[in-house]
Amino acid sequence: MNDIDKEIKQLVNFINDLDGINTIGSCQGHDDGGPSTDWFYPYIKFKCTNNYTLAVLATIEHAYLSLDEQAKLSSFDSSLAFEPNLSASWSIEVVSHFEFNEMKNPSEFAMYVLRPESDSYDKASHIYSDFEQILKWYKYQVILRY
Repeated sequence: MNDIDKEIKQLVNFINDLDGINTIGSCQGHDDGGPSTDWFYPYIKFKCTNNYTLAVLATIEHAYLSLDEQAKLSSFDSSLAFEPNLSASWSIEVVSHFEFNEMKNPSEFAMYVLRPESDSYDKASHIYSDFEQILKWYKYQVILRY
C-alpha cells in the first residue's frame, strides 16, 4: 500500500507489521465522501493467516465492556485494565472476497475489515482521534500477550 491516508497511517503500519497480516486497503474517511462516494468511512481491510493475531485485533470489540463488566469476567485483573476512550463503536467484520476483491479470486474466501459502526459517529473527522486510541489499545494487547 503506497498512499496511506495521513490520519490512519500509524495504525495501518502497526497492523501490517503483525504476524500473519497483509493489509489490502485503508481509508481515514472523508466528511464529504471523498473523490467518489466509495469508502467515505474509515476502514482497514486485511487478510490474516494467524488466528492468534486475529484474536488480538478482535479485542477492540472487548474494549467496549465497561470496567464493571470486565470485573465480572473470570480473567479480569484490575492491574491490567485499560479502556480506550473511543468516539465511535469499532468492530472487525468478516467480509466475502467478492465484496473487497476486485479480481474476484475464488481461492480467497474472506477478508476482514476494521471499521466503525456507521450509526456511532457523524463525520469521519470526528473520530480521527480513535485511530491513535486503537493503536494504543492494540500495542497494549500485544504487550500483554508477549
